[in-house]
Amino acid sequence: MKNNRGFIELKSVSDYWEKLLFDYQVLKKNPENSYYGFNFFVTAYHLLDWIFEGKYSDERTELNKTPALKICNHIANGVKHFEPNRHGSVKEINKLRVYEEGVFEEGVFESPIMIQLGDEFRPQLGEFISITEFSDYVIDFWKNELNNRNLI
Repeated sequence: MKNNRGFIELKSVSDYWEKLLFDYQVLKKNPENSYYGFNFFVTAYHLLDWIFEGKYSDERTELNKTPALKICNHIANGVKHFEPNRHGSVKEINKLRVYEEGVFEEGVFESPIMIQLGDEFRPQLGEFISITEFSDYVIDFWKNELNNRNLI
């Protein structure tokens, strides 16, 4: 990124990568928190903007078709428009609850956030994937991509 661009300490791709790692660690410690999940998806998807400095290209378009980025895009932008499943790659995203809400002892049950995928990525990732499993997948994707580009 050019001088005087970015946001306070977020000035470069590697800075934004560090923010993604921060969001990832917070999400891993709080996998039931939808705020942290949303932050992770938005940051993970928009790292693409930092790499290409907001410009569009065939290379960016192809990268955006990968499961990691397409699913992040559909969740982040879907939530922004009040419908995380408005695109085909995500059928639903919700907490898995194995009890009737209100009929449980606090701290006994977990409610992991689960992503139900559409047909496109089911062969690769399955019909359901937890937010923690998917965040691991996204971090591995970005780590490889940024290393290949010598950006981290």
